Amino acid sequence: MGLTQKLIKPFVDIFVLTWDFQLFLLNIITPPHQPNTVVPAHAPGHHGQWPPYLAPQDGDSRSACPMLNALANHGILPHDGKNITFRDLNTVVRQSFNFAPSFCFFVPKFAADFLGRTYWNDKFDLEELSKHNAIEHDASLTRQDAALVRDQGKPDLALVEQLLAGATGKDASGRPVLTKKDLSLALAKRRKEARVSNPAYSESLFHNGFGAAKLVHLAFG
Repeated sequence: MGLTQKLIKPFVDIFVLTWDFQLFLLNIITPPHQPNTVVPAHAPGHHGQWPPYLAPQDGDSRSACPMLNALANHGILPHDGKNITFRDLNTVVRQSFNFAPSFCFFVPKFAADFLGRTYWNDKFDLEELSKHNAIEHDASLTRQDAALVRDQGKPDLALVEQLLAGATGKDASGRPVLTKKDLSLALAKRRKEARVSNPAYSESLFHNGFGAAKLVHLAFG
């Protein structure tokens, strides 16, 4: 991160926190989106019409984030996972998942900073986001810790199956779904397991908060 970026970072962080809190207050008084109207009409996924899945090919770049990998696997981000602008990442995540615009700005900006690039002009490959203890962190719900498994671009299927098996909710058709409580219990369990299995395990308030924020977004949509 350059000197200029370091100097302005505290002001950007304060701006994002203020912006996020204002959005929180606005969400209390505004009505929710109706089903199948969250994704804008011009964006992939509108009315539930998502591009088809295509598995990653040899040489494609994938990250420790299943959400971003899914966007690439469906061609919403470039399928090869390469040469993505941070600003495009902001737009695509916001449109596809209805995350708060403050969150969608903060995470790509944070990624640009830890990669030593500028949010406004530079590009990245998905695998670059797997830098340990940046966005990637120990006790992931879908991956073994980086100290144990170097390639963070592939999920651990046993962990995925364990997570899905803990679903206690039901959708309108009676199919199992993960609830907020399920996700919270799964995360607590993973942290406990990771502390035992990984001698280099690390945990910080930032990553605990970041992990919790992702669960909140997943739970509330």
